[in-house]
Amino acid sequence: MISVIAKLKVSNSDEVNMEELLKVLRTKSLTEHGCFLYELSKKQYETLIEYIIFELWTSEEALEAHFLTEHFTHFECDSKHKILESSVEKFEYIKN
Repeated sequence: MISVIAKLKVSNSDEVNMEELLKVLRTKSLTEHGCFLYELSKKQYETLIEYIIFELWTSEEALEAHFLTEHFTHFECDSKHKILESSVEKFEYIKN
């Protein structure tokens, strides 16, 4: 299993639109083969919003396939001018 933590920062003025885009991405991602978990959180600052996306995928192959889906490429296209800063980190999931 692969854990992914993505962080996105956007202007307060883009909050509503970004949340709509993220919710669509989450809903469609959860239907993908290999997507075990897809959670969204946010923190509001004075002039911006920081989103944290926590994902859990069954394999690296499933995650790579996710990046090629229509809904992911649609999200990238629609959000690229709204995102002020971003980072994505992958981790190996530790099982009990």
